[in-house]
Amino acid sequence: MENFDYYPGEDFDFDPILELQNQASGSSDTPHETFCSPATTRKPPGTQTTLSFSTNSTKNKGKADRDKNIYKRKKPSFTQEYFEKSINDKGDEIRICKILDESGKRCGQEYKNVGSSTGNLIAHLRDKHEIVAQDDTAVSKKPRNSKITSFARNCRPHSKHIQKKREEVTLKWMLLTNQPLSAVTNEAYREKMAEFDPSFVVPGEQKIKTMIVKSYNYNRQNLQNLLTETAESVSLTMDLWSSRAKHGYLGVTATWITPDFEIKDVMLENKYVPSPHSSDVITNKLYRCIKDWNLEQRVTSITTDNGSNMVAMFRLLNQKSGCEDVKRLSCTAHTIQLAIGKGLAPAEILVARARRLIHFFQYQKQVERLEQVQKKLDYVDIMRCIQDVSTRWNSTYYAWDRLFFLKDAIIQLQADLCTSTDRESKKDGNKLKRILLSDEEWSLLDQLIDILMPFEEATREFSGNTYVTLSQTIPTIKAKIFDLASEVPQNVGEFLDEDTVFDSEIVETRPIDFDDDEVISNITKENISIKNSLDTTGVLEKVKQNIYNALIYYWNIPNDLGLMAGLLDPYYKNLDFIEIDTEKERIIQKLRDEIGEVVVPESETLNNPAPSIDIESSIRSHKEYRQRRQSKTKKAIPNMVICDEVTNYLSLPLALETENPLDWWRIRSQNFPKLAKLARKYLAIPATSVSSERLFSDAGNLISAKRTSLDTKLAGQMLFLKRNIKTMKVFAPEWDENIEIN
Repeated sequence: MENFDYYPGEDFDFDPILELQNQASGSSDTPHETFCSPATTRKPPGTQTTLSFSTNSTKNKGKADRDKNIYKRKKPSFTQEYFEKSINDKGDEIRICKILDESGKRCGQEYKNVGSSTGNLIAHLRDKHEIVAQDDTAVSKKPRNSKITSFARNCRPHSKHIQKKREEVTLKWMLLTNQPLSAVTNEAYREKMAEFDPSFVVPGEQKIKTMIVKSYNYNRQNLQNLLTETAESVSLTMDLWSSRAKHGYLGVTATWITPDFEIKDVMLENKYVPSPHSSDVITNKLYRCIKDWNLEQRVTSITTDNGSNMVAMFRLLNQKSGCEDVKRLSCTAHTIQLAIGKGLAPAEILVARARRLIHFFQYQKQVERLEQVQKKLDYVDIMRCIQDVSTRWNSTYYAWDRLFFLKDAIIQLQADLCTSTDRESKKDGNKLKRILLSDEEWSLLDQLIDILMPFEEATREFSGNTYVTLSQTIPTIKAKIFDLASEVPQNVGEFLDEDTVFDSEIVETRPIDFDDDEVISNITKENISIKNSLDTTGVLEKVKQNIYNALIYYWNIPNDLGLMAGLLDPYYKNLDFIEIDTEKERIIQKLRDEIGEVVVPESETLNNPAPSIDIESSIRSHKEYRQRRQSKTKKAIPNMVICDEVTNYLSLPLALETENPLDWWRIRSQNFPKLAKLARKYLAIPATSVSSERLFSDAGNLISAKRTSLDTKLAGQMLFLKRNIKTMKVFAPEWDENIEIN
């Protein structure tokens, strides 16, 4: 009798539909069928026979019959390369991972050997070491207990190309909507997909993980190539945060301007950082990130908040090879919030009383009552109060603006409740009456909102990541200082106490209940009473004085990065925001010194670097500029002699306020090839760390309260794909393609 290979524990696919087709073909009484049928008894219980069927013409039927029911040796699992067999203390056969990490330490993870199952080994290689099978088609198994299986079995599956497109859309939907990985195994979702597209084989959870890992490794290399090809200098933003799972993460984003003067903003890392988050730990993690992305000698600046650990970290980072010249830039939005927070110190009682009143309307009963009163008063938009959260930018402004919008409804609600015959309503009315703001406080609140509004607008403007932001930072802040200077007496020294008012941390205030009559002062750290209304006499002037002094304190010595960005912005290049002429000369000379170090290929230069100027159009530009900014501009030089790039550049008329500086430089990059390179370097620097802040907002939505056990590495890979999906094609070309694993 012919011998058959037998391998216990192997899985053999069995399709009953194909078996019925074979029986219907009338081949059941062939000699081959009779001979091979006993072979099925040699398999242990629970295993199935692989039957081979042919739909070819009659001449191939004999070969198909000969191949029928012959067991073929399965390809050995790729996990054998990474695991070795051993026996534990109990005498059980185990598999031990023998992969070495960067320090040469062996992984050593052990798994008990159960038959020939390799599921745990495959999952370990994928999740721990980012290794997947090179020929892993990762096609999900169809659900066994569903009507969908029998329905979809009657439909021909999509071609490989169309199937992959559907899988990409599925993964994109999961990433952008923060769906759990188990969403694809949900019976309702599979039933919906079977109804809409029965030919689509819905990927399982394990395949989704494989898709994420392969796409991450594929696009990490693509992003590496993009940085190498288009980024001569890069600016980073970074921040630390803690997830709901109490895991610390370091988020790093990169911004640069391509040779075509297009801004790129991408996420590089979202790495798990164990406690403690000291300056040396942060330095090592950040330096590892810079080295992994080959950014040594290319990082211009890193924008961070004003935390003490961040400040200390830069002293250590500048000692690392390739990072000696990296500059730290304080987040402009964070600094503005510090200035506003310190400036509102004289109105601290009003801040607490407003927060207490807002808290009264956080309960469902009061929310519904307030909405009913708004309808009664014919409010066009029905609104709710907004909580004032000290660590959220512009939170005080938004909370006060909404509270003042609801002023009439709140006062009317208090009157209605106090005159109600319902005992509970009357009780609530008395509570509201006790915490209601006085007329003077409402008036002061309105005036403070007007003061905070320009800073909210500036913060929003500085927080963009698709346009130039740093060049407008110092001119805008200087303009705010100038506006306040005309309204306050010049008494700078009174509030400059670095140990109290001007610390660099935003203090998170404690929640205030509507029954509280005392709160802890953020300035004196002592209890202050908020039972009685604030005496508003002179408070507005003190607030203006404090904000003015705080702005002077934080921007007394402008950062050279901001000055260089302003000089290279064709709208601000006259440096009118700098009062001291020697400071202007210093920063222009710094530009001349740097331009001498720039090397430009001959292909990027023109024979005559002096640009041609249309005198008539320049005059029109000057007139429009003077109308908008009421400031002086230099006149154009009709017959400009050939001289250095800086002189030619400064001689040109200023750009319009509405003109994009990147468009300006794109048009003139060949006239000023060296200056154009420096413009790409400095104009790419983000004024705020909003990119990393937004990263953590996405991460907070991903690692929700119900998903705290999500693997930290997988979470980082999912965020990488989500954040960079607009910058590049993030999905791997083939899920089963041989991709080099980093």
